[in-house]
Amino acid sequence: RPDFDLSKRVWDQLLGGKVKTEDVVIEKRTASGWLHKVGLFRKTWRKRWFIFDLDTMSLSYFENQKSKRPKARNDLQQILRAFAPPPDDKHHHGKDKNAHLLILETVHRTFYFQAP
Repeated sequence: RPDFDLSKRVWDQLLGGKVKTEDVVIEKRTASGWLHKVGLFRKTWRKRWFIFDLDTMSLSYFENQKSKRPKARNDLQQILRAFAPPPDDKHHHGKDKNAHLLILETVHRTFYFQAP
């Protein structure tokens, strides 16, 4: 929906004014911030700058916050499922076992993310 306000939704539903951070920027149609992700070929954790954009219906990530060209861009329509497994789940092999893990399954690949 063109009138959907992401920042209002996150504020009302998730944060409720309790979380303050400079690591994540949430605007009306975009959210951006740092996440760790597992590499496709080398299964190491890398810190990347992510941008979730409702106008382009995409999730892109960059080597750093100043990079102009994304390392990858995923159309939101290609996302099959996104979930956060419990810490004792077989999927939970994150960088920090105590941190929250997000798994994003797309048509082409499964991504593993954690907040730094």
